[in-house]
Amino acid sequence: MINGMCDQVLEVAESRTNLQDYVMKRMIAVAPNLTALVGELLGARLIARAGTLVNLAKHPSSTVQILGAEKALFRALKSQHNTPKYGILYHASLINQAEPKLKGKMSRMLAAKASLSARLDALGEEGADTELGIRSRAYLENRLRQLEEGTVSLIAFT
Repeated sequence: MINGMCDQVLEVAESRTNLQDYVMKRMIAVAPNLTALVGELLGARLIARAGTLVNLAKHPSSTVQILGAEKALFRALKSQHNTPKYGILYHASLINQAEPKLKGKMSRMLAAKASLSARLDALGEEGADTELGIRSRAYLENRLRQLEEGTVSLIAFT
């Protein structure tokens, strides 16, 4: 009985690894810039929450920011309290790296860049590279470092 359970645990672990590899390959093929910016798993969750990549591309960045927090948003609107600052994006590594007081600002900036990346992936040419996603991630990491150091200046992002 114990050997059978051990075999099942190993099968589940192998299935999970196979599924993770599949999601990684599909996300790189379907949404390379979004994947470079937020990662495979979070990108897949955003697309799943929006329905399709094209639907995600149609959403403004303010909606992308709170995807996954709809219940909290409507509860806050109903009771006239503060609305949520982040939904699924809370799990992004850039948000987790930020100090608590900067998480809302980082969520807003990440949602803006994720929205642009999704639009390029959905409406751009097939076989597009990941240049925008990589540049956006580098910009956000640099901006986070500046905000934490207190040396914020206007940076042109071209």
